[in-house]
Amino acid sequence: MVEFLDTEESVEVVPHVRANLSFAFTGGVAVWVESERPEASAYHLWHPYNDRSFPTVKFINGDWYYLDWNNGKYYTGPQSWITTLIGLGLGTCEAPSINATLLLREPVHTPSVSEQTKESHNTPEDKDEPVLT
Repeated sequence: MVEFLDTEESVEVVPHVRANLSFAFTGGVAVWVESERPEASAYHLWHPYNDRSFPTVKFINGDWYYLDWNNGKYYTGPQSWITTLIGLGLGTCEAPSINATLLLREPVHTPSVSEQTKESHNTPEDKDEPVLT
C-alpha cells in the first residue's frame, strides 16, 4: 500500500520483486521486464503501435500508475494515475482487463465467407456437368 499525501509530490515506490499479477490485471499489455539490477525490474506498458517507449507501470492501491526512475529508485504520485485502463487493456479488481474478459467467453464458430459460399453452392442443382465439345 502506498500512502499519497494531499500534495502532488511524488513518493518512492518499491517495485515488485517478480511478476505476480494475473492476466486479469495485466491484460497482456503490462509485461514484466527483468533487469540485472533487481530494484529496476518492473512491469512495462507494451502497446503494439508504440515500439519505442515502454513506460514503467505499477498496480498500486487497486489502480495503475506510471512510474518515474530517478537516482536508482522508482517514484509515482497521484498525477501519474492511469485513467484510460480500458483503452490500454489494463484491468483492476472491479474491472478485469478486456483481454481477459474476452478469453472467458466460449468460442463461437462463425462460418467464413469461403465456407458460406461453399455451403450455398454445394446443392445438387448446382453440380457442374461435363460439357462435350
